[in-house]
Amino acid sequence: GQVRDLVQASGLAMPLEPALSSGRAAGNLQAALAQQGDEFEEVGHFLAGLKLDRYVSIFVENGFDSMDVVQEMQESHMREIGMAPGHILKLQ
Repeated sequence: GQVRDLVQASGLAMPLEPALSSGRAAGNLQAALAQQGDEFEEVGHFLAGLKLDRYVSIFVENGFDSMDVVQEMQESHMREIGMAPGHILKLQ
């Protein structure tokens, strides 16, 4: 999924692969990565629906990686991550 692609792009995939092969911790990690991927995807769909999908990576980089966190965003957060004023209005 998308999280796996992000992990691979960051160079973390290779060291994690052996750890993912067996054990309870590996299962927990895989479940957490799958859930995180679903949350990223949900944020992406939300932003795309507002034609603001250009901000997906910026949201994730700044910790706005789930809808629970996105819903708590304040205008000051939006400014801090560099959103255009008109785009901020769309999110309010």
